[in-house]
Amino acid sequence: MLFVDRGLVREIAGRAGVTAALVNRYFGTKEALFREAIGTDDPTPLALADVEHEQLGQALARAILTGRPSAAYDPVMMLLRAAPNAAAQPALRDYLENTVIPPLADHLGGKDDNEARKRAALVLALAFGSIALRRILRVAPLAGQPRTASPATADDELIALAAAMVQAAVDAPT
Repeated sequence: MLFVDRGLVREIAGRAGVTAALVNRYFGTKEALFREAIGTDDPTPLALADVEHEQLGQALARAILTGRPSAAYDPVMMLLRAAPNAAAQPALRDYLENTVIPPLADHLGGKDDNEARKRAALVLALAFGSIALRRILRVAPLAGQPRTASPATADDELIALAAAMVQAAVDAPT
């Protein structure tokens, strides 16, 4: 992680084709470099404005369980891997609370609506937990398994179940 050792700044600089001194000059600290790195791409798997409220659970579940990360940059995995690092946590919390949650909360009822923010945070928790089990720990059946002989594949069954769970978090309690 960026906060672990000085050698990593040299490695990052080398990959970018610059010197560590140049990285330090422009970013100052490893924390500032990390904040810039997590803010470069939107981790939202889909354009929220294009999804009807009633279909949001299905769309998010499909993105969570079938999404394939870019080989060059995977913001979700970066966030998950950095989360245990106490030095990275303030930057991550700030990013999630101010960049990721507000657009989802806005879609769920208003970014200033406390209940919508709670539901957005819950949807994010379901997503990150599912992604951690699927892509880091590779827990079956989330990590994938052979297709069953039944008409509905295991993936379709998982997506339907996850969609119901996510949709329940998306919908305002009645």
